[in-house]
Amino acid sequence: MILAVFAVWAMVPSLMAMVMPQLVARVALGHILAPASVALALQLAGARLGLGLVALTAARVPRPPTMLVLAVVLGLGATLAGFGISSGAGWLTAPERLPYELWLKLDATIALSLAATMAWRGFGRKKTA
Repeated sequence: MILAVFAVWAMVPSLMAMVMPQLVARVALGHILAPASVALALQLAGARLGLGLVALTAARVPRPPTMLVLAVVLGLGATLAGFGISSGAGWLTAPERLPYELWLKLDATIALSLAATMAWRGFGRKKTA
């Protein structure tokens, strides 16, 4: 269920950003983007769409393969780490990060939920000799 929710959470805005990047930027950020920023945003939207497709693939089976779930957790973790490093280094100020706070909190919640589920399932397995 968590994977399916993330798949929708990742894929719908990504598709919208790929089709209408300036409109999505205006709604999400309050301003339009420079052409170079649009190109970068399109690449990132494609990557997030790919991560959503991995989550959707994993969500379609009763017990998703650990590697697919781990790929989603690592992808979300990399996003969170990137924002953390940029904020810590002063490259991204609090006002610039503010439009992304809700996204980051939800991404962190999903990543932690998936990691906890993986850990719980890993500890619950019976070991065979």
